[in-house]
Amino acid sequence: MYVVSRCFNWIGYHLVDQLLQQGQEVIGIDDIKTPKQEHFALLIGRNSLFTHQETVEEARKEGEIDTLFTINDHERAESLSDLKTSKWIHLSNQAIRDGDHIINVHLPLLYGEWMPRDAEGCYVQQQYIRFDSDTFKHQAIYIQDFVQALIQLVKSEQLPKTVDMYPLKRLERAQTKQENHLFIRELAPLEKRHQDLLTHYQKFQQIYLTLR
Repeated sequence: MYVVSRCFNWIGYHLVDQLLQQGQEVIGIDDIKTPKQEHFALLIGRNSLFTHQETVEEARKEGEIDTLFTINDHERAESLSDLKTSKWIHLSNQAIRDGDHIINVHLPLLYGEWMPRDAEGCYVQQQYIRFDSDTFKHQAIYIQDFVQALIQLVKSEQLPKTVDMYPLKRLERAQTKQENHLFIRELAPLEKRHQDLLTHYQKFQQIYLTLR
């Protein structure tokens, strides 16, 4: 069983969705107070393998957990610390406290369906990044490639305390490969995905306006 805290943001949604597609039971912890949260709750809430809990206290009653994922959720970090889990994967650019079972994964520049965006660029940690910028072209990782690599990563027995993820094309420019660096292969060209995502954005533009 997996627990995903902040399951109703766009990254949490894709992580939960991929786990459910693999037949995993998932408990999602989050509020449903905003149109954005309502949107993601509707997308995944009907799956019989998914259980929504609004508080950590409710999730604690579920017993032992295989892996806990937290996504930029420093507010709940302390209350989550006593959950019985063998691995705690914290996705953020701000590490949480050390622990034998805690792995801090630094969030790369991610893009994909339902990301906060407009026609010309996306919003990443309150920063606006244009799709035609060098930053996006050289650093962006498609969300599905990221979550598949992440789920595969947590199955490893030996994990470093911190993990940095990069697109595979960055490996060619890296002078040395660090033990905690994971390079993710793009399963489709960025240009094609950008065009597909633009079509998705144009089709659901009114919903995207609620996601920023």
